[in-house]
Amino acid sequence: MQNNRLLKLQEMLAETPNDIFLNYALAMEYKGLSLLDKTIEQLNNVLLLDENHVASLYQLGVLLSERNENDKAILFLEKGIEIAKQQKDLKTTNEFRALIDEILY
Repeated sequence: MQNNRLLKLQEMLAETPNDIFLNYALAMEYKGLSLLDKTIEQLNNVLLLDENHVASLYQLGVLLSERNENDKAILFLEKGIEIAKQQKDLKTTNEFRALIDEILY
C-alpha cells in the first residue's frame, strides 16, 4: 500500500511539475520510505530546477557518502559551501565542512 503523502505529492507535482518545494518534499518522502535511488533521482530533479538549492546539495552529499560514493558526495558538498559563502551563511558553510571532514577522516 502506497503512502498517502507520497500519492498527494505526486498528484500536486502532476499539476505543478516545476515547483521546487514539492519536488524537494517528494525527495524527502522517498528518503523516509528508504527509497534511496528515487531520493537521489528526485534531488537531482530539484537541482535541475534550481542548481543552488542548498538543502538538496546537502542531502545528496549525505546519501552519496552513505553509499561510499565519497568523491561525488564531496563535489555536491563543495558546491554547497560555495553557495553558502555567497549567501554569507556561516552556519550552513560549517555544516557542509563538517560533513566533508567526516567523509575524509
